[in-house]
Amino acid sequence: MHPSLLPRHRGASPIPYTIYNRDSTTGVSIIDIHEKVFDKGRILKQVQLERTDLSNETFETLSYKLAHLGAETLVEVIDNYKLYYENSKEQEESLATKAPKITTQFAKLDFRSSEETLAKFRALKGTSYNPHFNFRHKKILPKQMRRPSQEELEVLNQKYPSAVEGSIWVIYPSLTKKKKTSKFLGKVDNFLFVKTGDSWVCVESMQLDSKPHSGTEIKEFLGSHMNQGIYYEKSILKRTTGEDFKFH
Repeated sequence: MHPSLLPRHRGASPIPYTIYNRDSTTGVSIIDIHEKVFDKGRILKQVQLERTDLSNETFETLSYKLAHLGAETLVEVIDNYKLYYENSKEQEESLATKAPKITTQFAKLDFRSSEETLAKFRALKGTSYNPHFNFRHKKILPKQMRRPSQEELEVLNQKYPSAVEGSIWVIYPSLTKKKKTSKFLGKVDNFLFVKTGDSWVCVESMQLDSKPHSGTEIKEFLGSHMNQGIYYEKSILKRTTGEDFKFH
């Protein structure tokens, strides 16, 4: 059983590449064994995964769904093997794509494109190759990431027009917190906005690679590293690039 609609995504990592390539459909393939090449055998049966929005799936959630679909399909093929074998078909080579083994280098996130960054994050979430980026030579593991809301995007683009790719920001004051306080951290949400080459992404939770996840990492990160003073100077803020405070 192969968790993709072969010949698409032949190889060791079909599920991550399904998500990373932002495929609109996926499924499972039950194939015969090819004498020379893995994942090239004749197709006995294929079933498409229904009622699933792949744009919201992670490796963890999609693996679970495909495992259940694959088990049901395999049992059916085994029970009716002669019929499926007699009606099997060769794979269409012109449609073949590869899904090679994931590497640590592939797992490093960049910020050239918001959709690509989020797709890679979802593709690797739940694998042993944790998606990550670096901050001042320390590895950061994002635990939750999302697209900013339309309201957040409008505020980010209006307040920080000079932001460079990878730079880290907060929305000050928060769009959701109404509590009256004089403290800067009390007026911002505990998540980060990162500028990408074409838009923004939001990091809602993260972990330092060398420490256990506590849930307070972002608040501590802001308190330790962020230059809070620039948020009080609107004229300076619009010219600030964030070059000295960025993920890479």
